[in-house]
Amino acid sequence: MQVKSSIIWRMIAWFLLLALIPLGAVMIFVQRQVNQTVLDVELQALVREARLHAAESAHHPDAFEEHTQIYQGIDESAFILETDGTYLAHTDRQKIGASAKNDFAPDILQTFFSAKSGSLENSDTGQIIGYAKIPDQNSVMVIVKDNQAIQSTLNSLSNSIFLQHSVILLITSIVSG
Repeated sequence: MQVKSSIIWRMIAWFLLLALIPLGAVMIFVQRQVNQTVLDVELQALVREARLHAAESAHHPDAFEEHTQIYQGIDESAFILETDGTYLAHTDRQKIGASAKNDFAPDILQTFFSAKSGSLENSDTGQIIGYAKIPDQNSVMVIVKDNQAIQSTLNSLSNSIFLQHSVILLITSIVSG
């Protein structure tokens, strides 16, 4: 009887080993796909948000002041840039009138003015950025969000799902054994 239970435990161990390897590979693949999808959705949302603020700023001069209240106390910032790279408005009032050249690489600043609107991921600083030109003005509305917070949330969610699947697989293996 003891030999039979020993064989059963070995079979369970092999089953777990052989099942966890593909499960881990699948979870890594799924995590990458989910991360990319969430990033794409966040970038699209930032572009929509920038377009909305840009359109309102074109028609209401003090609209930006109202919009900046949205960003108080969170890991986002919003600002309006003039074509020369000067901050016309910013959620951090100390930056108004300063040059954005200290905060962004020249190619990123050029990107802000190269299209009507768009988004980009600044992997050097861990930021995602949405931007939109303000109609009938030589300026652009930019919204910057910290990507690290999003990634850490996604990673903890993925780890939790992997742990839950592993526990379910372990319980299933023991019960079926």
